[in-house]
Amino acid sequence: MSQSFLLHSFPRSGNHLVRAFIEIATKKPTQGCPGNPLDKPILQQYFDSRRVYTKGSDYIALKSHFQQEYLINKQQLKSQDINSSTIIIFREPLAAISSHYKRFCSTTPFQRKEAHARMLERSINLYQESINIAEDAKGNSSHLLIISFEGLVDKNHANLTAFNSLLQFIKKGSNTSLSLSNSIILSKCIEQAKLTARAVKPDQASRLTVDENSMKANLMGFSKQIENLQKQLTGLAIKN
Repeated sequence: MSQSFLLHSFPRSGNHLVRAFIEIATKKPTQGCPGNPLDKPILQQYFDSRRVYTKGSDYIALKSHFQQEYLINKQQLKSQDINSSTIIIFREPLAAISSHYKRFCSTTPFQRKEAHARMLERSINLYQESINIAEDAKGNSSHLLIISFEGLVDKNHANLTAFNSLLQFIKKGSNTSLSLSNSIILSKCIEQAKLTARAVKPDQASRLTVDENSMKANLMGFSKQIENLQKQLTGLAIKN
């Protein structure tokens, strides 16, 4: 029976980076969020825009940001008799929600205060969905990998540990032949994945101009909810 991976994260948490790494390591495409025709396989966007993938069995991993998207992907694989394992990426809640919120502030700068509050409330609920997915999947821990965004982007080579955990999980859960036999080759693959992810989806949030003081003040109004999300993460076995 075929094997694919359900790749889930809150937005702005390294999903594109992990997809790029998986595609480079396995030489197989990943599927974007369901219902989004622009969210194509990473290497297809960067190198081969002509190739079209149509079957679930073509994809090594299926991406989601929302719980409903995750369930759609899960059902898609089940309907095609494809076994699935789950990979979830977590970024620290305050950093993830701040980055997501910064994009909202820059693209809709004239929204009323109530709209900002609703957006932050939706973001917190969305982050909670990711935690709920991880909690539900814990019952089948051999088919679950939870990794840290901070570990993936660490510049002191600690990211080798995070990416190696990801690599071993994919190798164990699929019939894919992987040839990243040593740390030098793995490091080159990681660097290529980072360059590819930036080319496909540049880090626009870091360059956006917003009212930082206003943004921080709005975030402070939800500090208790964000702290609660952080506490819940401590109960998850996250690979750093």
